[in-house]
Amino acid sequence: MMIEPSFRERAMRFVLTECDITLNELLGHRKQRHLVEARALFVWLVRHFRPSTSYEAIGCWIDRHHSSVMNLHRHAVMLRLTNADFEAVCDRFVAQYRATMEVPYACA
Repeated sequence: MMIEPSFRERAMRFVLTECDITLNELLGHRKQRHLVEARALFVWLVRHFRPSTSYEAIGCWIDRHHSSVMNLHRHAVMLRLTNADFEAVCDRFVAQYRATMEVPYACA
C-alpha cells in the first residue's frame, strides 16, 4: 500500500520542527541520541497512523534497511513507555491529526 505523500511530508515536518533538526540530520547516519529518537518518532508516527505501510517502504524514505526501521519502531514503543517527553510529542501529533480529521480511523 502506498502512503500519500502529504502524510509523509507532514510527519517529517513535524519531526524536524519538534526535534529541532534538519532533513539531512534525519536522513543521515549519525547515531547521536536526539537523532535516533527523531528517527524513531518518525517511524512510530507512520506505523501508528498507517500500519499497513511496510518497514521497507519507511526505510526507503529515511535511507535505512527495513531491520533498522523495525528496531527504531521497537525503540519508539519503549520510549513511549519510559519517557514522558517522547510520549507527549507523539500525543501532540495525534491530537493535531485528530483535530484536522485526516485520520481515517481512530487511533489510541
